[in-house]
Amino acid sequence: MTTPETPGPWSDPTSQPPPAPAPWPAPQQVPPASAPPAYPPSAPSEAPSYSAPSYSAPTYSAPTYQPAYQAPVNPGVPGYGQPTYVIAQPTNSMALAAMITALAGLVTCIAFPIGAILGHVALKQVRQTGEQGEGYAKAGIIVGWIGTGLMILGCGAYLLFFAAIFSSAATYSSALDVLAALTF
Repeated sequence: MTTPETPGPWSDPTSQPPPAPAPWPAPQQVPPASAPPAYPPSAPSEAPSYSAPSYSAPTYSAPTYQPAYQAPVNPGVPGYGQPTYVIAQPTNSMALAAMITALAGLVTCIAFPIGAILGHVALKQVRQTGEQGEGYAKAGIIVGWIGTGLMILGCGAYLLFFAAIFSSAATYSSALDVLAALTF
């Protein structure tokens, strides 16, 4: 049984590369002209003669031929070589604690500043060690400080409310009069 010829411009990868073409012929050397006159010329009418520059033949290198198909060698792609395992950096536990504590401040209100302070410490640790958890630390900082600010505003409003009630209570004789005044 014989192997059929491959139709088209494709070549058989097991065949030998074609022979390299012959190098360019060397150019003909031009005989040197007569020696140039000594400077300054002895007679003013004489002009110096110059010879044509000589050039060397260009060098030609034969192209290198590679087989038509060569299997890629990439260890990171499944199916080729050893598999590549990527080990992720661990998450900073203080960054996670900062976010959880700041979110717990929604229930307790006192945990807001603790979460914000933990977030600042965790962010410093994340930047020094290269661990993951920068987003958790920033979430703890943002939620913690916004919650702390809202908690302080709420406490101020609470104090102003009772200050207004007690200042108006001096003008009324009983607590029922105060409640009646608040309902308008």
